[in-house]
Amino acid sequence: MHRSDNIVVNSLLNTVYNCPRKYQSLHMGLCCSVVLIARLTIQTVFECERVQQSID
Repeated sequence: MHRSDNIVVNSLLNTVYNCPRKYQSLHMGLCCSVVLIARLTIQTVFECERVQQSID
């Protein structure tokens, strides 16, 4: 579980760093928006897991 989470986080970080180099500003904006949404999704999943653990 944690290993796959690290892979996801690393891929997100790589995307953030590579976006500005690979694309023009429009594509960069779209790409970084996707990254932000993905980050929010991951944070939400972590929060839900934490809440479930505290309930258990």
